[in-house]
Amino acid sequence: GKRMVIADVDTALSPEEKVKFPIILSESLTAVVAVPLWLENSMYGVLLLGQRNHQPLPQSLDQLNIEKQIGIFTEIN
Repeated sequence: GKRMVIADVDTALSPEEKVKFPIILSESLTAVVAVPLWLENSMYGVLLLGQRNHQPLPQSLDQLNIEKQIGIFTEIN
């Protein structure tokens, strides 16, 4: 997997598509960034960043780099 950014959930996803992402519904998220966490060529998990306030995502999001922030995990396999 690779990073997924949904800047506006209501615009990007239909009600049917939102059902595929229960966390979006249960947390009332309006924007989402999902960053894969790789460890030794295996997908270990996902770091999920979400907003609930209908504000635009920060412009600095493109500069988000977890490489040296989360220890042993990488974003790219």
